[in-house]
Amino acid sequence: MISRFAWSHLAILMTTCSFVGTAVAQENQPSGVETVEVSASRITTNGFSAPTPVTVLGAADIEANAQPSITNALVQLPALTGSRTTQVGNSGVSAGGNGIQSLGLRNLGNNRTLVLLNGQRIIPAATDGTVDVGQLPQGLMQRVDVVTGGASASWGSDAVAGVVNFILDKKFEGFKANFSGGISDYGDDANGLVELTAGTSFARGKGHIEGTVGFNTSDGVPRAIGSRTWYNATNIVQQTIAQTPAGSPQYLYRQNVSVFQFTQGGIITAGPLKGITFGNGGAVSNFNYGTTIGTYMIGGEKNQIGDLHSGLDPAEKRGSFYGRVSYDVSPNATFYADFMYGMEHNRTLSVANEYQAANLTMNCSNPFLPSSVASACTTNKITSFQYGTNVHDLNLLNADGGDNAVVTRTMRRITAGGNGVVNAFGTDWSWDVYGEHGWNDVSDHLTDMLIIPLFKQAIDVNTSAAGTPQCANATARSQGCLPLNIFGYNVADPRALSWVEGNSKIGPFLNTQQREEMVSLAINGEPWKNWAGNISTAFGLEYREEAAAQQDDGLGSSNVGNPLLPPYANNNSFLSTGGNNWHTGNFRAAPSASYHVVEAFAETVIPLLKGSSFGDADLNLAGRATQYSGAGYVSTWKVGLTYEPSFVDGVKFRALQSRDVRAPNLGELAPVGTTGYGFIIADSPPYAGQSFNVYGTTAGNPNLKPEKGQTTELGIVYAPSWFPGFNASIDYYRIALKGGVGQLSTQQVVDSCYQGNASACNLITLNSAGQPTAVLTTKLNLASIVTDGVDYEASYQADVADFVSGVPGRVTIRALASNATKFITTSGQPNTLPLESAGDNSGNLPHWKGFLSESYSADKWSVTLFQRMISVGTLPRNWIQCTTGCPTPTVNNPTIDYNRVAGAFYLDVGGTYNLTSYSQLYFKVDNLTNLDPPMAPSNSFFRNGSNPGLYDTIGRFYRIGVRITTD
Repeated sequence: MISRFAWSHLAILMTTCSFVGTAVAQENQPSGVETVEVSASRITTNGFSAPTPVTVLGAADIEANAQPSITNALVQLPALTGSRTTQVGNSGVSAGGNGIQSLGLRNLGNNRTLVLLNGQRIIPAATDGTVDVGQLPQGLMQRVDVVTGGASASWGSDAVAGVVNFILDKKFEGFKANFSGGISDYGDDANGLVELTAGTSFARGKGHIEGTVGFNTSDGVPRAIGSRTWYNATNIVQQTIAQTPAGSPQYLYRQNVSVFQFTQGGIITAGPLKGITFGNGGAVSNFNYGTTIGTYMIGGEKNQIGDLHSGLDPAEKRGSFYGRVSYDVSPNATFYADFMYGMEHNRTLSVANEYQAANLTMNCSNPFLPSSVASACTTNKITSFQYGTNVHDLNLLNADGGDNAVVTRTMRRITAGGNGVVNAFGTDWSWDVYGEHGWNDVSDHLTDMLIIPLFKQAIDVNTSAAGTPQCANATARSQGCLPLNIFGYNVADPRALSWVEGNSKIGPFLNTQQREEMVSLAINGEPWKNWAGNISTAFGLEYREEAAAQQDDGLGSSNVGNPLLPPYANNNSFLSTGGNNWHTGNFRAAPSASYHVVEAFAETVIPLLKGSSFGDADLNLAGRATQYSGAGYVSTWKVGLTYEPSFVDGVKFRALQSRDVRAPNLGELAPVGTTGYGFIIADSPPYAGQSFNVYGTTAGNPNLKPEKGQTTELGIVYAPSWFPGFNASIDYYRIALKGGVGQLSTQQVVDSCYQGNASACNLITLNSAGQPTAVLTTKLNLASIVTDGVDYEASYQADVADFVSGVPGRVTIRALASNATKFITTSGQPNTLPLESAGDNSGNLPHWKGFLSESYSADKWSVTLFQRMISVGTLPRNWIQCTTGCPTPTVNNPTIDYNRVAGAFYLDVGGTYNLTSYSQLYFKVDNLTNLDPPMAPSNSFFRNGSNPGLYDTIGRFYRIGVRITTD
């Protein structure tokens, strides 16, 4: 529920502004003041040009790009590096982020870019603070402003890298519709889009009502690997430093890499029977290992997990609704209310999440064991053997043929507010006040997941007195255990599979409820003058409250008595009260937590020169005082300068220095976190070089403090009068972040322990044999980041008739590019070195990223060409490339035999044709040349070798649609 404090403050502000608006109406003094929205500033005075660079994407640009989601159009802008579309982050199942479409600037993390709607906050889609842009209404989108610089002093926390402000058309009249469909060149990822928008005025023009509804569906690409020829199981084969021969590289870049610790039907992994594998119906054969190095195998028998489980795009359904009603109570005061609803249902066929990598001990007396293998046990005088399997038959219970992560998000947002103008003390003051209440429900549900304690009971099989297989443990039998055959595939009893899963339709789950309240009052005016003109001023107050709570299924956490626990788990003595009962998806519930923020801000524009022989100059100053209920007090500020010399035609200089902050979000503050399952490689004897499956738990830290950033920007804008229609700008940026919230990976914790960090060793749980079983990582204010680069933008518009007499039509050319020269991260951990990742194309920040478009439009038709460019890069920059004579590798600087990732040049084409005065047919072909993504492998078999955060993994895509409008 919305807090009483928030509503009481809103009521006071609304009452005050209602009185102000009424007073103006009674005096009948229309101000005549025109204002414009400037997303880089809180100053709304006409004619002000902010010192912070802003890239604008208008409605025409969005329509020409013809994407099913506005996110897909925005991420093509060079500055939006590190953003997330539905094709990014699909291999994981424990974070609940599948399907989120979020925006990030400068590769600084999506939670360091503030996303606004009409200058107002939006309820986040996850506890990490990111906003799902896919839930926003596209039918009324007028433009998108991308502020590529720190803006915390103007807009508050999270604007360290900048702001993305979505501006809606608040006075739309008429009706319009958009219908489109698309499909890839491979016949998959089919999607459809329907948008209906309407608006009209009432009460003789004093009132206005509008609404838009949209629905998007996509089949996704759950198993694309077989249809994409670029997939060749490229991976980084990793050796430990101790295993690396002198002068040889530690890491090997190889194709056809797979794992050999488990297969689809199972494999004996050690001892005299090593290499015996089981196939369809339990058929026995000998496994072809190829070349084994560390935990990987090169060549040999095909055993690539990505072939079966690596999807490129999830199947999803999205729906949205936005409605707004406004009423002019006087010529100088308008009040409004709006409601926004967004729904997203996402299903991802994920990586194998039931695998048992050489960690099972099977008895030779198991009655399911083929007789030939049982005889081999007798011959070799063994009674058991080490075993690994992917438990392939578990997939048979699911109609999709595999384990799934199913995420459903439902967002609702209500705002009410008003704006207007009042004359006081001889000055026209514009005011804007609003209150927001948003809530978001997220269900993160995994299917076909093993309950490890039950699984181990079900595979411990002996022969009953009646001569039939049975669970060896009598207590397990009394609780419903049925014997499970895992020697091969298409061999298991579905009833036994159901018992080890509990219920395939339930599985692990985490339900999250988030709430946000916001009250804001902003006032703008020009109360003073100096020698150069009017001094513009903006100031205001804001209050915000964030809250969240989470419930889990109970098996993953220590709360086995949770009332949400499925019935099959009740009174089961084999379940651990300490949690981690699931193979994957050991979610941790979090009690209700919240924090609130009280802020005051002020901003001014002081003209220094106006119409003088030296030109025009403005000084922009802003400051914000912020009090967080948990993180304490912090202040932010901005100093900006614009200068337009009179002696150089069309040139304007701009400069900015700002201090910005990001407060820790609820996910980072929560003392409990999520637990996943993955590989680590031990560094210490006696297990050095061996891989282990461990539970990795990520926990928050309630003692975190706000991150602090420092932004410097210097730029020049050129729009000469002798070259009408041409605009260009060049801007240098530098952002330094201190106290960044971060964490080490589970492998980094293990490596840090090996290097002598005792605190890291305390985060590792060992079993009685001294083997690692779990690793805890926590959020800390340790990291620092320094990044800099240069942004370029140029555009040109002209009528063709200006050059060729009598030829109709208009030409528009636009080019944007960003050159990231530095991105240095310091983890803050002992024995680690700063890491340079600009140009690391296995990440999201190439040295160069460009976007160009050229369009020609006539009366009835238009055509537009798009080019997207990514420069050549490397895998991690700290990896040293060598083939012979390599230096001794270190944890900070491993060696590799090939460290290069190719660039890419994508060509897209789109066009329109006006069928009638109110209907338009359009088409778009993305990746016209069907360019395959270059390989950017990691040392994890969970990835398919590509980088969807940077490259196109879907291939050539066709889209066609029709727009209808009566406005």
